[in-house]
Amino acid sequence: MRLLLFVLCGLLLAGLTGCQTGGDPAPRIGVVLPLSGPYAAYGRQILDGIEFARQTVQKTRTPGDPIPELVVLDDAGDGAKALQAFRELADQHVIAALVGFSSAEVLAVRNEAAKREIPVITPTGSHDGITRDNDFLFRATFNDSFQAKALARYARVNARCSRMAVMLNLDENAVYARDLGRQTIQDFVDMGGTDCGSAGFRESDDDFRPAVTELLRGEPDVVMVPAYPACAGKIIATLRDCGFRGLILGSDSWWGDDLLRYCGMNAAPAVFPSTIPADMSGNMAAFKKRIMAAGYGEPTDNTVLGYDALLLLIPAIDDSDSSDEIVRRLGRIRALPGACDPLYLKENGDMIRPVYINEIASPAPGSMPGFRLRRVIPANRLERIRQPEEKRKNLLWNI
Repeated sequence: MRLLLFVLCGLLLAGLTGCQTGGDPAPRIGVVLPLSGPYAAYGRQILDGIEFARQTVQKTRTPGDPIPELVVLDDAGDGAKALQAFRELADQHVIAALVGFSSAEVLAVRNEAAKREIPVITPTGSHDGITRDNDFLFRATFNDSFQAKALARYARVNARCSRMAVMLNLDENAVYARDLGRQTIQDFVDMGGTDCGSAGFRESDDDFRPAVTELLRGEPDVVMVPAYPACAGKIIATLRDCGFRGLILGSDSWWGDDLLRYCGMNAAPAVFPSTIPADMSGNMAAFKKRIMAAGYGEPTDNTVLGYDALLLLIPAIDDSDSSDEIVRRLGRIRALPGACDPLYLKENGDMIRPVYINEIASPAPGSMPGFRLRRVIPANRLERIRQPEEKRKNLLWNI
């Protein structure tokens, strides 16, 4: 396995950071991401957010205060390689780790994290099973159940749809997509809607028309398409070519130029959930300005989640003397200012945050489709947030 190892301290930030001189040694944080392979672009977006968070934290510290050292390994988006990389990090005595773009990467390391007692935060892994019955796993994004509930609510309550069908990804590593599709339609049924069935596809398919034709026999008025951008765009275009004019729901993986490149000019109405607003409004506007001024590209949802993941970890590891203490601190985080919204971590490791429903906007004549914000679903509409009896003042710091 080809691993890229970067120890990001001292010269990494070229003048913005200096090597530690005196005081306590810098804590070592492991990072496992796909920096090569099909998901490399997403992994690098996450890493941009992590690096920018480290720069931001450094500006709040006084000279001599320990600044976290990042040890970054490439897993090429493969679960087996993620586990191998994580074991290598454990042997290097990292105090905690940030792992994975895909849920498959994080699921591969969850048992090893508990065995080694190393706290792990995944920036973007949303599969419900990641945090289930594991005290050492946390996430910066919402989980699939939370996302599914938001999508079902939008389709049933806001768009007033009554009949849903789902395109199911049959690829071996598409656990996230299949589970999200199944959970969304189940929540839709629980809200009084009808399940019109499903049809299977693979991201490598050249022609989605047979699966779409099969799906539309159930006469849905809303279709769920949990897929990555290029594939999702092609399925959207096929649905419209086959005469479907109803609502199309996507997953948080939809965000990307590839979707707009393939979805066609008549994609709307089509919406997807995200952790950031498509119009970059509110706090997101200020974050965009700061990170681009630091030399990074325009932030994506992956960038934001990488940034938030490291911010969650910093106050938990400061002056900690054990992994158990880090876990306890993480479970008490409430209203920690993130890139876009306050961050709330539940004791079970799941994140509670607003869901931004973004849409594919119909293009003006002569232009391409784009994204825009459709609706914000506050977190407390989907799940009640319990405030702890005591709050650590260092968890409420404002960056």
